[in-house]
Amino acid sequence: MREFINKDQYRELKKKYKDDKDCCYIKLNGKKLKTKEEYYEKLKEKLQLNDSFSNNINAYSDMMRDPYTYYNKDIILFVIKNYDKFLCEEASRSSYNQIFDKDIIPVLRSEDKYVHVYCVN
Repeated sequence: MREFINKDQYRELKKKYKDDKDCCYIKLNGKKLKTKEEYYEKLKEKLQLNDSFSNNINAYSDMMRDPYTYYNKDIILFVIKNYDKFLCEEASRSSYNQIFDKDIIPVLRSEDKYVHVYCVN
């Protein structure tokens, strides 16, 4: 599940994991990711996805559940700042939240990964 943290907790998290070589630290800014297209583009950049990645929710779900292809680390952290703005222009925002909570996090954890999504407003 996503965990909501305050700015002080975020600073501690960043200090602890940002330069950790065993950590895939993905920081996203919700103010700049109001649509799924913006979100997909940022993921392509952060995870170094190739152009064959399809911008649809099924490809997204499949890709995010593959812990070896895109982020072969023991610790996977997603930090979404300005979470209240994240995907705010998408009617399907709840679908993306559900994919994280019900599909992505459990699958990655079953692969002995420490994975967490932190949301900061």
